[in-house]
Amino acid sequence: MGTPGYVDPEYYNTFKLNEKSDVYSFGIVLLELITGQRSIMKTEDGDKMNVVHYVEPFLETGDIDGVVDPRLHGDFSSNSAWKFVEVAMSCVRDRGTNRPTTNQIVSDLKQCLAAELAREPQSHHKKEVVKEKQTKSPIRKYSSDEYNSTSGSVSLTYGDYSTFGPTAR
Repeated sequence: MGTPGYVDPEYYNTFKLNEKSDVYSFGIVLLELITGQRSIMKTEDGDKMNVVHYVEPFLETGDIDGVVDPRLHGDFSSNSAWKFVEVAMSCVRDRGTNRPTTNQIVSDLKQCLAAELAREPQSHHKKEVVKEKQTKSPIRKYSSDEYNSTSGSVSLTYGDYSTFGPTAR
């Protein structure tokens, strides 16, 4: 309780924690897992930034490769990564009433796992992995007009869960 970076923003107003406070904290942990960043990190200017604010610009430009930990070297399913980020970001919504239930999170993460397991694995040999580390992998950019937005912000909720991300319809 009270760990910087993990505390539900509503706690600062109400001084009460609840199940949705735990959902918020879990969302931060999910973002740490997918990005490889800490909950609070230092920017190049020396300022502190929450991992949520680190992820947001990548989502606005549709750059899932910018969100995902570069140590994965692109060896992941884009569908799975988009769904994972969607779940994490739904957990860290400002208002607890807008966050998913724990059961919904479990169900959504199972979908992420299924998408990751269904993908064609990349066959890496040690030499290829070393070579890949030396060259910068291309970052896939999505155009902003591929987003569905009703509030001026990026909507990450899509009806068809077989495809995730900005190209899902």
